[in-house]
Amino acid sequence: MQVLSISYALFFVFIFYEVMKFLIKPSYINSDIIIASACGYFLLIDITVFLTQFLFYNDPSSFSGLSAAHPAGTYIDLVYFSTIIQTTIGFGDLTPNATHTKLIVALMGTLGHLYTVVLIGVLISKFTSSQRN
Repeated sequence: MQVLSISYALFFVFIFYEVMKFLIKPSYINSDIIIASACGYFLLIDITVFLTQFLFYNDPSSFSGLSAAHPAGTYIDLVYFSTIIQTTIGFGDLTPNATHTKLIVALMGTLGHLYTVVLIGVLISKFTSSQRN
């Protein structure tokens, strides 16, 4: 499961890179750009899911509030946790225990904020450049 989790994370990182290239390239804004920006956000959630899944299956005690009884339930809980990380809601029902898990979760939350800031900057610059023309 660990190899599969890392493989999926790397695959989604590649797709995220391609989406970012698509977002930056054109100087206009249309529905494709808006949809691609939403896809980039969902890809960040997917990357976080598979990285946290790798951490959980590497050390099940690295998260509290997460059960390994059913793999599908564990996956759904990690999707929920990753969404909470990216949206910065932070309910606190699932929490990282290990130091390395806390650092990686903090990094993923920071990357989510960075994506949002860069995305807003790119969209505003495209919108203002299309208004000038």
